[in-house]
Amino acid sequence: MFNFMKEYKIISQEDDTTFQRLDKEELENKLNSHAQDGWRLHSVTCGQVTGGSRHNEYIVFLERDTD
Repeated sequence: MFNFMKEYKIISQEDDTTFQRLDKEELENKLNSHAQDGWRLHSVTCGQVTGGSRHNEYIVFLERDTD
């Protein structure tokens, strides 16, 4: 019988409020590290965080098959 169960993981990264940019190398390292454990990129979204300074938070959804 086929196992179609999935599990999901959420990681996020805020952009640098000083320079308004994403640390791409840090995010790439996180994704590669999770990929070694069988995680695949499912989707990405960006939310605007309000408060003392406006910045964005990138939310990455990963998935993998369960055993």
